[in-house]
Amino acid sequence: MLVNAHSLGNKITELNVRLKSEEIEAYSMTETWSAVPSTTSIPGYELYPRNRTDKDGDITIHFVGVVFYIKEEVEHNIM
Repeated sequence: MLVNAHSLGNKITELNVRLKSEEIEAYSMTETWSAVPSTTSIPGYELYPRNRTDKDGDITIHFVGVVFYIKEEVEHNIM
C-alpha cells in the first residue's frame, strides 16, 4: 500500500491502528516530512525512512521523504 502522507507525525497513531487491524505486511508513504525513528516507529514493523538530502548530504529544510514499514516476520532485503 502507498499513501501520500503530507506529514507523518500527526498520523502515526492512526497508522499504527490501521497496520494492525488490516494486517498489512508492507506499507510505504511519500511526503513524510521527516521520519524520525524515535517518534515514528511502530511495534512489530521494521522502519526504513529516507529523507531528502541536499547536494552536501544534509537533510533538507522541508524534510520531504519516504518511509517503508515492513512487518518483522516478513522476509525482506533492502537494496
